[in-house]
Amino acid sequence: MIVRIKIVDAKTMREPRRGSLVGRYLVYFVSAIPLCLGFLWVAWGKRKREFHDKLAGTVVIFPAKVDDLPETISTRRR
Repeated sequence: MIVRIKIVDAKTMREPRRGSLVGRYLVYFVSAIPLCLGFLWVAWGKRKREFHDKLAGTVVIFPAKVDDLPETISTRRR
């Protein structure tokens, strides 16, 4: 809530299913086991998604940044 991020489904960009969120939560702990490499995955990926987001099919977005863009750019990104 502090950084105003939102977790959405990677394909539809809408609210993810409950099963995806539960899977994301469980894989979150698996990401931490091998020296936190699941979290560092962001540095190597093209779309900057963490390992648990890839497996759950979710994306973290920053809607406040999208709303701050000029109108022509923000409509293309949504």
